[in-house]
Amino acid sequence: MKILLTTLNAKYIHSCLALKYLYGTVTDYDMDVDLKEFTINNERDYVFGEIIRGGYDLVCFSCYIWNIEQIRTLCQDLKKARPGMGILLGGPEVSFGSREFMEKNSWADYIIRGEGEKPFAQFCAELLSETPELRKVENLTWRSRGRILETPEGKLPYMDKLPFPYTYLDVEPDKIEASLKETKAKIKAAEAAKSEAKSASTEAAEPKSAPAKAAEKAVPVRSSEAAEPKAADKEE
Repeated sequence: MKILLTTLNAKYIHSCLALKYLYGTVTDYDMDVDLKEFTINNERDYVFGEIIRGGYDLVCFSCYIWNIEQIRTLCQDLKKARPGMGILLGGPEVSFGSREFMEKNSWADYIIRGEGEKPFAQFCAELLSETPELRKVENLTWRSRGRILETPEGKLPYMDKLPFPYTYLDVEPDKIEASLKETKAKIKAAEAAKSEAKSASTEAAEPKSAPAKAAEKAVPVRSSEAAEPKAADKEE
């Protein structure tokens, strides 16, 4: 089974720690789990293409106030393209009123309400079982044979017992520093282009040099001898 954990962050410099904790809970499971983070500024077609090309059996979205509408649209298109692909949602925007959300959004297959580390691990374990029993999964809302079912909420896990995400994942580079460097480079390039344009404009507007002016306005001038009549001519 191939699973994708993903979200649309508000900015490039942001990172979703929740997905990393979910990833850490299933590292020992016999499944292929990818973690990819996009942003709300990415082109919809780009995000759609990346997910479709991945060939995932299940796509899990972390939903927040800044991305829920884009996730709705994206998931509708994903479901049309791959009807057999499961879609699981989590996060604050779907944890409350999850039944009503699923009634209004037929593309949603599963919702994990509240803290998802423990329920997600239970959910994946059931998917791998020969006879999955989703009723064993805590905090789950799901669709089955035209009905929407829910399980009760379970106890929160002890945080110190959750796997530390960066035991399994590489620490990301400093996105803020990288973003600042990119911004500074763009500003420097823009200033250079502006300076070149200003220089070209100044050269075009500058008056021509004195020799050039003289060459253009040169008028033949008679010599003093030609200008003054000769003495003999005066006498006559």
